[in-house]
Amino acid sequence: MDNIILAIIMAVIGFALGILINWLSDNLPNEQLLPPWLPDRWTRQQPIRSQVEALVKHLQANQIDLVYVQTGAWQQDGQYQAWDYANDFRALLRDLAPEIKTLDWITVESHHEPYLAENSENNEMLVNYVQQSINERRYDGVHLHWLSESGENFVPLVRAFHELLAQDHILSVTGPHDATNGEPLIPTGLDDLSIRWNPPYKQQSVLTPPTYPDGSPRPKITWSGLLAFLTGGRSSDTGSKLRWRHPITEVVMALLFGFIILNWPNHERRFVWMIYLTILILVTIIDLEHRIIITPVILVACILAFVFALVAPESDRDFVDYIAGGGLGLGLFLVMFWGGGIFSSVVASARGEELNEVAFGFGDVYVATMCGLMIGWQAFIFAAIITVFLGALGGILFLIAQTLRGGYDAFTPLPYGQYIIIGTIIMMLWRSEIGEFLRGG
Repeated sequence: MDNIILAIIMAVIGFALGILINWLSDNLPNEQLLPPWLPDRWTRQQPIRSQVEALVKHLQANQIDLVYVQTGAWQQDGQYQAWDYANDFRALLRDLAPEIKTLDWITVESHHEPYLAENSENNEMLVNYVQQSINERRYDGVHLHWLSESGENFVPLVRAFHELLAQDHILSVTGPHDATNGEPLIPTGLDDLSIRWNPPYKQQSVLTPPTYPDGSPRPKITWSGLLAFLTGGRSSDTGSKLRWRHPITEVVMALLFGFIILNWPNHERRFVWMIYLTILILVTIIDLEHRIIITPVILVACILAFVFALVAPESDRDFVDYIAGGGLGLGLFLVMFWGGGIFSSVVASARGEELNEVAFGFGDVYVATMCGLMIGWQAFIFAAIITVFLGALGGILFLIAQTLRGGYDAFTPLPYGQYIIIGTIIMMLWRSEIGEFLRGG
């Protein structure tokens, strides 16, 4: 009876933490509320009208009237070449929603600078490219994403863009590390130009009470996603709806906390597991929805895992086991990250143009390190094996789904962190049972 009461109490706490997880995820810079950078598949593949219609509906529902999209890429010979369907996408978007402005996103990184420095004609080439974007492809302006810390060619290029675009089109600029005009990384000589520095896509949100996707405040009873769905408060007055993620997260957290108490009532680490689950589910939601790994969250989790390994290790393991787990996660997934970089380089070379997508993100290295610290090296070996199989299965299902929808892109980046986390949760909760099964027990 005592365990049942404790399970109920912990389930309520888990439910409350689910609300907190949803709130923290919603308070990240929200791509639904800010002018988004559209994936380049929109301009590299033949646009499908139904998909563009769905995109327009999403943008209009969230009152977004400005988007960024890359229309071309640097070639290995130093030229910047447009993709095949940049015109088609812009024409279709303009036909469906003429009020939505579209900027052509051009990135200049450090390794592009030699193209500009060795031959000044390349500056003229980029200016001509922008001219084609606004005159032929009918884009509303350009966003120059300057990542090189060398400013030798920056000011002349910005001035050339500004002269071309004049007052009829938008010039948007970001400098290295998101520096803006007047900061040390930005060369002088641009004060007299009307430029959008640090454009809206880089805005940072502040922590606010729970809101709907359109930014309108939610009544207090709907701060819980489950209660919002049950009481008819899922939608705002403008029709903006909460995602199913909100009630699902709260219910899953409540069930997991109660399940741990009922199944491992005397386990020495049951409360540590609950802390880990809260962090792991938060990281998973952020990775799936925002495609980012929040480094401070990982850092805090690693510090907690280090402390718990030191003061509260499981009885059959010691501190070194957990530290070795972190090292194994770091080393194994660092090798995978480097391998992904090599793969991307080979593919880019074969295609004759740069590949913007990464085969394996460095955020996943952070996640693997955190998970290794949480469960130790022996358990992490099996968690990694589970991760590989789950990742393959997820990739196959995604491929099938995209093929059926007619929008498959061979280089669409997929988040991988959730597979690492699922493997970690399985080995964290059922390590002993899996060990006995493998030993034939």
